[in-house]
Amino acid sequence: MVECNLKFYICPKQIQTMKKITLPFLMLLSFATFAQRSAPVSNFVSVADFSNENFRAITDTLFPLSFTTAMTCTLTVYSVVGDSGYVVGTNGYGDKEKAQRYDLSSYQLLEGDVTGALIWAGGKSVSSTPGNVVLKVYAVGGTGAPGTLIGTSNPVTMDLIDTTNANGFTYFSFASPAAIPTNGNFFVSMEMSQVTGDTIGLVSTANGCVETTGYSYEKWSDNTWHSFLTAWPLDIDIAVFPIIDHEFGVGVNSINSGINAINIFPNPTTKNINLNYVLACNSSVNIKLMNAAGIEIMNLNEGSLNKGIHNKSIDISNVSNGVYMLSVETLTGKSIQKIVVAQ
Repeated sequence: MVECNLKFYICPKQIQTMKKITLPFLMLLSFATFAQRSAPVSNFVSVADFSNENFRAITDTLFPLSFTTAMTCTLTVYSVVGDSGYVVGTNGYGDKEKAQRYDLSSYQLLEGDVTGALIWAGGKSVSSTPGNVVLKVYAVGGTGAPGTLIGTSNPVTMDLIDTTNANGFTYFSFASPAAIPTNGNFFVSMEMSQVTGDTIGLVSTANGCVETTGYSYEKWSDNTWHSFLTAWPLDIDIAVFPIIDHEFGVGVNSINSGINAINIFPNPTTKNINLNYVLACNSSVNIKLMNAAGIEIMNLNEGSLNKGIHNKSIDISNVSNGVYMLSVETLTGKSIQKIVVAQ
């Protein structure tokens, strides 16, 4: 059974080292002739669609800036010509894992644990005996590739991977939190060695639209790690999103808050804070800032908003230094995050 709703066209892919192969043709929207292999692109997804009613309600989900409206990146699914596989997933090369790097400093976080993760799958096929997908957390090695394994999720069977619409997310739990190294740098990968007979492909940004160059990696069949930038070459961010329990999150989010993800940066801050959040459904929204005594010092009525990603810049230049609570309130609940003002 194949679960895809894709529109196909072709863009070039260059295979290096063991992946290099020459084909007599390349298609780029129409047929043309080039002496290299090509990779089709499918299912362009609007950034505004980066939301889902089943997106798990959590304290903080990290995702690259390239997946937000702060960057106007095209989101897509890359597949491999000739083998019914995916660049960011299973393919005829026997790739074992696909990984995305995260740096806590980019989110103004000091430390934390990975307690779960989400993937955004854009296509799959499932055999009569579905295999398992697991997610792994790695420290960053000396070469910049994934290094020491520090955590593994519970498995999810292929038949439970969500591709029912353009933005289906699948949640992976961790039996034990994965402690992020003290330098704050880590990878989260999708491991596919147990999906023989099945195929799966993740959503990614289009080539060249990334938050940080060279942050996506893959493990080849010989167990060596290679960046997408040198292997294909594609400079992309991939849809593997860690759920973080971190120092600044106060854990007030409830499953009924109507807020699927929230991120505040910079934190500590000086004159402005940027608030990114994902609404699970249409709702009125109020943003409130309270001091340590619980006294409300700011109330911003955002009115009625559609489900999906929303970004808000808040001027706090007149707020005194100290610790504050930022509350994002919907019709069904609220999410509260701690912020530090240090001007």
